[in-house]
Amino acid sequence: MNFLDKVDKQAVDGHIPDAAWGTFKNFVKVLKKSFEDPNKGKTAYNQLEKFIYASGRRADEFFQELRRLPDALVT
Repeated sequence: MNFLDKVDKQAVDGHIPDAAWGTFKNFVKVLKKSFEDPNKGKTAYNQLEKFIYASGRRADEFFQELRRLPDALVT
């Protein structure tokens, strides 16, 4: 069910109360969630699986590259 359907269900006598809309901060949160990768964990796992330590690379370079991988790896 999308955002507008949820808001519309709260209508009373054809009028949608202001509280039904919620805060802008919550709206942005819901909007971002609707566009995020549904396979975020699997995508991160696949990237990590391909990530290897190349011999001759300095440790600081390795960890800098590791930090650039998706946030899903950190959670």
